[in-house]
Amino acid sequence: MAKESKKHQQDECGTPLINGLKACTLKHTMKKLYSCNQCNYRADKPNLLKKHIRRHTNEKPYNCDQCAYNTSDRSDFVRHMRVHTGEKPYRCKQCEHKTSTASSLKLHMRRHTGEKPYKCVQCKYSASERGKLRRHMRIHTGEKPYKCKWCEYRASQQSSVQAHMKRHIGEKPYICEQCGFSALNRSILLTHAHVTAGEKPGTVSTVQLDQIKRMQAHGRAPYQMQTGVITVLL
Repeated sequence: MAKESKKHQQDECGTPLINGLKACTLKHTMKKLYSCNQCNYRADKPNLLKKHIRRHTNEKPYNCDQCAYNTSDRSDFVRHMRVHTGEKPYRCKQCEHKTSTASSLKLHMRRHTGEKPYKCVQCKYSASERGKLRRHMRIHTGEKPYKCKWCEYRASQQSSVQAHMKRHIGEKPYICEQCGFSALNRSILLTHAHVTAGEKPGTVSTVQLDQIKRMQAHGRAPYQMQTGVITVLL
């Protein structure tokens, strides 16, 4: 077998050798030349090191002119501004759902695929989001980090404490626009809508649980909240 030409030889990392010279010498010798003087972090580009240094200095040069938000990262700032502009450039290919970030779209797509990569090690529960698994694990650990400021009530979820506290002040913000019925939470009002369905023609007789679930699965609420009054959209 003829000896391989030096022009086509490769070094140990697979990079071609050109006329016997290593083309990737610069890549190997100059990799991560920029080091942080406060920790062990190293970077191969000065702008990455500059971005890292802001973690130590807490510098946040990107300031929102519409709210108090500020950040050290430009890409985070761009994503934040979409909260104000309403821009949602990421669109689901299987439905009309749109989102402002790629990560949010990825989470949404799991509703279509059924993917639930976060699995409980103590039972068969699995979730599409890390936060949901974290909340579920409190069932096993008994952790209740959220506490009512007026009594000893504690809960594993913040929403449970918020709903509980409304009982102290007698607040019932969810109001049926058809009859004036007020409820402590959204689920009670929706139950009320089902109970009264058909009793008052033209009101909420078209409300169906399966429709509600489908709308919620696509990021749409089957009701509209305006000044404390819920209008059923179905």
